[in-house]
Amino acid sequence: MLVTPYSGTDISNLRMVLERVRMAAQNVVRGTDPKQYLRDYRRWVINSYRLLRSPIDEGDISRLVMTKR
Repeated sequence: MLVTPYSGTDISNLRMVLERVRMAAQNVVRGTDPKQYLRDYRRWVINSYRLLRSPIDEGDISRLVMTKR
């Protein structure tokens, strides 16, 4: 997926942020407790939004993170 960084965004920093978000998503694993899974998923969405809101466009964040599951 292509993302649109804001003008002046440090691309190497953006790559690190995107990698961090990807690794965190992989750590949200469905387990035996659905409530814990939902808590972990919600925490990932909130943290990912917080990390991405300054370097990339809001629409890109919606497509990357705020998707219906």
